[in-house]
Amino acid sequence: MANIKIQDERQVIAWLEEGHTYQAVANLHLEKYGVKVGKTAIAEFAKRHDLNPRQVINRDLIPWKIKLEHQYEQDARMLRQLARRLAGRTVSQADELDRWESRLKAENKVVAYDPNKGWSHVERRDGDAEYIRPPDARLPHGKPWIVTTRYPNPA
Repeated sequence: MANIKIQDERQVIAWLEEGHTYQAVANLHLEKYGVKVGKTAIAEFAKRHDLNPRQVINRDLIPWKIKLEHQYEQDARMLRQLARRLAGRTVSQADELDRWESRLKAENKVVAYDPNKGWSHVERRDGDAEYIRPPDARLPHGKPWIVTTRYPNPA
């Protein structure tokens, strides 16, 4: 078995439970501890600890390609947590997620993302999904982004 240099196993477990990819966990580990750990080592760690090996991916909640500098901001984290909740998985930041959802609903806003500006909360309008403003751009394969569920503005 390889000599793994994971500095804080509880922290790595928390990052995995937040839905970060193995590569993202490896990057966070390097940033926080200054110790390089490969994504394969993170995957093996997850397997040894019986953690679900796949993150929850919900393209209806996060349809954008997120820049690295925006991946760990609150809206990105909450959308990942929401994806986990909707999939019936453990949510490590349930209280923060509840407050975030309540604030969006109370203010009648949704989350928008612009790669040049980052995350924002914008007034809900027709065509918005329950939690997000769909991107205006076409997807890489050339097809338009389609909102699978539409939520009209409340009257």
